[in-house]
Amino acid sequence: MSYIFCNNNTVIIFEKSSEIQLSTNLGELLFSFLELDLDEYNNLFEKFFYEDYMDVKDAKYLLEKYPKTAHEHVFMSKALSRESFSGYIKVDFLSPILLNNKDTFVEIYNHPYISQSNYFHEIVPSSFMEIRDKVDLKKIQNSMKKLIKFCFLDKSSEGFNALSAEQKYYIFCAAHSNIIAYTSEKHSEIYFKPMDLFQEIQKNFIPTAKNQENIDILAICPDILKDIKENVSLIRVDSCRDVKSFIFWEFYTLLEKDVKIRHCANCGKLFILKGEYETECCDNIPPGEKFTCKKIMARKKRKEKVASNPIIREYNKAYKRYYARVTNKKISQEQFKDWIEESTKKRDEYSSKYLSSPNDSIIKEFKEYLGNR
Repeated sequence: MSYIFCNNNTVIIFEKSSEIQLSTNLGELLFSFLELDLDEYNNLFEKFFYEDYMDVKDAKYLLEKYPKTAHEHVFMSKALSRESFSGYIKVDFLSPILLNNKDTFVEIYNHPYISQSNYFHEIVPSSFMEIRDKVDLKKIQNSMKKLIKFCFLDKSSEGFNALSAEQKYYIFCAAHSNIIAYTSEKHSEIYFKPMDLFQEIQKNFIPTAKNQENIDILAICPDILKDIKENVSLIRVDSCRDVKSFIFWEFYTLLEKDVKIRHCANCGKLFILKGEYETECCDNIPPGEKFTCKKIMARKKRKEKVASNPIIREYNKAYKRYYARVTNKKISQEQFKDWIEESTKKRDEYSSKYLSSPNDSIIKEFKEYLGNR
């Protein structure tokens, strides 16, 4: 079992026994789960785990496709000596292929909400059918995609848009007769931080047995009250055993905070808006890029603006020409600076004229001013 809580907008996962801890920004784990490619995983799940019967042909197919996994589990190859098998034998054969596959699914298994799930590293093969719904990742993923879309992304009407994320979730659940796929139990505990101060107050100021209702506040010294004001907080920690409980914990946290979620106009991934500032792009750097999506989109827009405005195109031609002159020392840096100052004013002046009333004569006049051909 793992424990999870949110401190400000930071998600922290830990285990009481080993003190393993993971810290990340709110939303990142949920969004990355929604991006997982679960097609092959789901194909196996649907093909082999909803039928009681499996023949040797199917078994051979799996052994050939996943040789490392087959090598790890000797009983899998032994099972082929049977003409057919079902029940315990089938589950014993198949659960490692789905939950502990050595040939594939590395990205899936490495996701914290899956690596921290009891059902992916403590599963007894014969009990697979009992936890089948808990490892149906595609079903969990699809349910959460629907919820994120409805509660955070849909813009149906002015009245609907004015609702909080929690109120939209209320509508969603009310509109579905079977809401098991769209809800999850929460198992919470309250942690007192810092604990040493809590214990000191508990030791010295606990009410007497005769007077259980009253705490002598005046007996608490001012220094302790000051320490409480500056440092004390309550942390709600939830316990999670499976992927669904992790996923819904983060979803419920997003609902409580009523965050604003958008699709990045550049990379297409989900991101949370910071503050009240509306932006169409995230701050992430896409794979293979050097700049953030915001900067990449700003450059794209600038190129589009240049491409659609002949005044700016003509200015850029002249700029390159003058830049070559100063580089070749045909004009001085001071002369180049003076030209930039004057020509940008002219550029903005002619651009404004052209945008308000597009006319070839305006372009011609600006070209003559720049000395462009």
